[in-house]
Amino acid sequence: MPSSKTATTFTEFSTLPSEIRCKIWTAACFPRVLSLTYTSATSTFHTTTPTPTILSVSHEARQEARRTYSLCFGTSTQPAQIYFNPYFDTLYLPRYGEMGYDDTIRDFKNIVADPSCLLDQVQRIALDVVALEVKRPWEGYNKASLLRSFWNLQEVILVLGCNGSEEQDAETTRREIVEFKEPRDDPERLLKVWYYFRQSFIAEERILEEVCQASGQPYTTFSLPTVKIRSKICYAAQVAGFESGVHGLPPAMEMIRL
Repeated sequence: MPSSKTATTFTEFSTLPSEIRCKIWTAACFPRVLSLTYTSATSTFHTTTPTPTILSVSHEARQEARRTYSLCFGTSTQPAQIYFNPYFDTLYLPRYGEMGYDDTIRDFKNIVADPSCLLDQVQRIALDVVALEVKRPWEGYNKASLLRSFWNLQEVILVLGCNGSEEQDAETTRREIVEFKEPRDDPERLLKVWYYFRQSFIAEERILEEVCQASGQPYTTFSLPTVKIRSKICYAAQVAGFESGVHGLPPAMEMIRL
């Protein structure tokens, strides 16, 4: 009588044709939220987001994954060390420290050494919603300058509940996975968050236009892309292991035994 026990491991993966295996590895490169901070003193970028697990599975998987992810966020003092895909990863720039969104956000694309112009392809950026009681006068302008520097931006995500009023260590080594979910806040409050952000952006654009006109510089019109409001969930990243499968991949992939 056949066993009714459900298989938890796919043991024949290595016998599949290489073309199919490569398609599976490519499918395992799923969208992430890349949380990125910058340390001015050392001119270096840091992330708590784990490196995509698939890069550590096997030589074949790594080769396929490197077709999807590129090393990015190098600076004048640091080579690019953070894997990123501008087409489906969300670039999350959290607010931290007493100065909030300072001039390093405004000059973000100038700070990053980006010879291949990878950042020009960024589709989604996430920024923290800043409470009025902690917001600095320069933050609205700096965020507006950041957004208009991304020519192919399709979506802006406003992250609730992250005001960064306390000191945070931009160089923390703790690895955590960040996900965004639909907020459960009062709809009226969410509408106010969206409206305030939009009006702030419009005001900064008007100021920029006036400055350009006064200085004789050309002004390029920029329209806000889709704006979404999300809550943030953080949880510790599990250490990848390969005893009974490929852990750290999407659930449907973890049953593979190499």
